[in-house]
Amino acid sequence: MLIGAGVCPRSLDSPFLDKLIEEKSIIQTWQLTSGYKLLETWRSPGLFNFSTRDKFLDRIPPGVKNRMGCIVWRYQWGGCLSRLPTIVARWEQMEKWMRHLLSPAPWAIDVVNEILGPDGQILNKFENLLGADWVYRLFCLVAEICPNSQLFICQNFLRNDRIWDSVRSLVRNLRTKGIETNVAIQAHSTIQHALTYSWVLEKRLKELHNLCDIHISEVACWIWRWNKGKISPGLRPHLKTLQQKIYSNWLRVAEDSGVKQFAFWSPFDALSWRLYYDDELGIFDKNLEWWS
Repeated sequence: MLIGAGVCPRSLDSPFLDKLIEEKSIIQTWQLTSGYKLLETWRSPGLFNFSTRDKFLDRIPPGVKNRMGCIVWRYQWGGCLSRLPTIVARWEQMEKWMRHLLSPAPWAIDVVNEILGPDGQILNKFENLLGADWVYRLFCLVAEICPNSQLFICQNFLRNDRIWDSVRSLVRNLRTKGIETNVAIQAHSTIQHALTYSWVLEKRLKELHNLCDIHISEVACWIWRWNKGKISPGLRPHLKTLQQKIYSNWLRVAEDSGVKQFAFWSPFDALSWRLYYDDELGIFDKNLEWWS
């Protein structure tokens, strides 16, 4: 099982990242967490700015695998396309954008991310923009641009059975049509709910085990989220120890289930991608010591 990490744009110039790259070899896959999505790179029809993506590719060590996050994400996608008058024109812009974004071809790509609502249905806004068959058409286009890349459906809300029934149905349908589709799981939990989360994570991995390859792509266990100012600072060392045990348990569950990649969504506490939370999600502490 490969160990991976996400890196946010504000950490690309950080000496922490330099030190991590120079001194630690445990990170085998890297993923840029933002700065490459459609609304972040769109300047005008046919004109895109991939400077953050390019900077990321220059920074990651040679020989490690580059994982590309969501081509289509429910929260940051589509606004610019809605200005174009027809579905045909939108697909033309999508293809131009994707051919730039996916060159060089990443090792793995989350083609869609969080596109299912609580009822397990694909969100209507995508169909309105791109037509009823947009998921299959998108996967076909990515597969044509990057024939050697692994393609994934990435989804969160592990506790929602309707969502995960739909994930498995989407994978089966795409595979039946000849698209080798896999699943990336977002492992997000607060420390208060981590024990029950471990159980549901194991349940989902068992459901997916014989269906496709599995990545766990966004490992994050919050200590402080929604509790800032309510937890005594004296508890911090104990909570960090508990967090380490939780991560170790998730790693064991993933290994036992045949997961191909286990990626932490922030490599170090000093610069989490969660800019708006004073949290500590990392696999390395502020001294870059590996927590396990």
